[in-house]
Amino acid sequence: MGHYAMPAKQHLSILPTPLSGVALALAALGWVWEAALGLSGVMQFSGALTAALLLFALALKFGAQPLTFLEDLRHPATGAVLPTFAMAMLIIANVLFRFHEPFAIIVWWAATALHLLFFALFVIYRVRAFALAQVTPLWFIPPVGILVAVLVFPFDQTSHSLANEFAHYLLIFGGILFVAVLPLVLYRLVKLPVLPEPLRPTLGLMGAPASLLLAAYLHCVSQPDAWFVLGLLLLALALNLWLIMQLPRLLFQAFTPALSALTFPLVICASCLFRVGSWSASHAQWQTHSEALTALAFLQLFVATCVIAVVVARYISNHRRELRQQPA
Repeated sequence: MGHYAMPAKQHLSILPTPLSGVALALAALGWVWEAALGLSGVMQFSGALTAALLLFALALKFGAQPLTFLEDLRHPATGAVLPTFAMAMLIIANVLFRFHEPFAIIVWWAATALHLLFFALFVIYRVRAFALAQVTPLWFIPPVGILVAVLVFPFDQTSHSLANEFAHYLLIFGGILFVAVLPLVLYRLVKLPVLPEPLRPTLGLMGAPASLLLAAYLHCVSQPDAWFVLGLLLLALALNLWLIMQLPRLLFQAFTPALSALTFPLVICASCLFRVGSWSASHAQWQTHSEALTALAFLQLFVATCVIAVVVARYISNHRRELRQQPA
């Protein structure tokens, strides 16, 4: 038990920045299971609490190692991952709305501002030293991840008109950025199809943006356009199917912190399917598909849960291995 008794500083120093992606996935997983089964808040609170503890640990690491944090901000990969910290905070804020709305609004604004700051810094650093080879699916996170702020905002439960209106603008902003970034990432993957091995799991992020945009759109817009929903749904399903087909190869390769990229896309696709299923149930021309979509959503959620369990287990195993390699 020697490595378990090491000072907390050593435990924190080896935490990888993409752990925030795992925190995001765990918070989202608890939230989606809660929405699917209605467990009196237990699953949502458990996921949010676990995510909050992971974010707290990362915050302590960055506080103790500010130079590491600055290096991560400038890096083309970790600089794109850091916004997942804010995205996880946003899902935690959704839990807080159940208990104390004023505090939840503060957390929502803070997390939204933090994400936009990460996005601005990412753009500045990448414009200064752009290289096509550095473009990866991780580049979806800073621009499109802001849609989580829209997805978690309780439009029908709050009287905060400013935040309400701002969230609607964020939907438009995130949608435009998705359309702008998608061709760039696809061009990179066609022109330079081979990613460095440690970054190969980031291909899983291809499955997230369309699902996130559709879920946010259905949550925010009172009268969604049926053809827009159908188009985005087909794109989301096609990318998600492609991701699932890649899972055996990507999930069990040599450990890399980028494995966290395989988690949230699967959860957000499940959330998207539940929302489309619920929406279709209230529209006569789509009602016949509602039960099939809901069944598919549960299957997707089960797959997401299994994948997240494997990724968490691999993170824990790697953490133990790195502790054993630390000097006594």
